[in-house]
Amino acid sequence: MALGLLNDDGEWHDALNEASTWASRVHLRNMLCSILMFSEISDLVKLWESHWVHLTDDLQHATQYQVSNFKMQLSSAELQNLGLLETERVLNRNGGSLRNFPPIPTPPVEVVAHAINRLIMDELDYDMSDEVSSFESLTRVLNSYQYRVFRSAVDTQHSGEGGLFF
Repeated sequence: MALGLLNDDGEWHDALNEASTWASRVHLRNMLCSILMFSEISDLVKLWESHWVHLTDDLQHATQYQVSNFKMQLSSAELQNLGLLETERVLNRNGGSLRNFPPIPTPPVEVVAHAINRLIMDELDYDMSDEVSSFESLTRVLNSYQYRVFRSAVDTQHSGEGGLFF
């Protein structure tokens, strides 16, 4: 303590900074969880705030892929909460929880629910006239065999509904 070595989280910051240059983000979150569970950290909030960007920089793309919307953008707060949620999942698998490490933030339930609702709303936010136009242009380029197969599949799927598309 007299040398100032025990009150400094510098080694953890250095380790996370170095790992962020070569480790996958999943491995980086696992590393953070190992640090949390097996080390003494003097300032948990500073550790999170200093590294959350590196810990979450895969989540934007992963979320876009998950909802098949590559134009969707998450806010910093949403990314942080998703990062906290992923960290919580790793800790849970190992018998821990972010609640065991106050004052590190935990993802508020309502914010996580809002992020999920926003993803759903973004997915449902499409222009119907663009979709109809796209459908029409795609069906026009089908050859006769492709058109018969397509029509058969549509008729089979929508039998009794009077033909939704034609």
